[in-house]
Amino acid sequence: MNILFTGPFILLAYCIGAFAIISGSFNSYIPLIISLLILFIWDVLYIVDKDSFKGRTLSGINDSVTRARTYISWYIGLYGVIIGLTLTKSNEMSQFAIALSNSNTPVWVVALPLLLSIISMLFIPIQIGDQPKGQEKPNIALKSLFFAVVFLQKIILILIGNTAVRVM
Repeated sequence: MNILFTGPFILLAYCIGAFAIISGSFNSYIPLIISLLILFIWDVLYIVDKDSFKGRTLSGINDSVTRARTYISWYIGLYGVIIGLTLTKSNEMSQFAIALSNSNTPVWVVALPLLLSIISMLFIPIQIGDQPKGQEKPNIALKSLFFAVVFLQKIILILIGNTAVRVM
């Protein structure tokens, strides 16, 4: 299974993500949901693969989680500004609001990235490892945190992109 994460198959995950974004033009949420399910399975396979964290330090994994949370905060800040501008009274922004309405995108889909970002930003203290120094391996708590934050980041970005494609 390690070949999925070390070989050219990694491009498959990017293609699935791109398809999920582009599927906004299909006027159906089924391709989006299927793509997200495939990416969910991909991430689960990564977490359960015994070699997936090989060569990564505990602090490196924890830093990856922190970076993912930081990136999410940047995306959400920008997304919030776009939504705020949409709700203003300017002519250009009201045209965007009309295009959003015409795309039949439910309000909950527009709000979902904001809500999911709140979940990913929750600070839940964990012990990142319990082995002696030099033999450190990530425990299930750190792997679970890594999975949750990284998968939520994918969902947030894909939903923002999918919504943008629907509006265009």
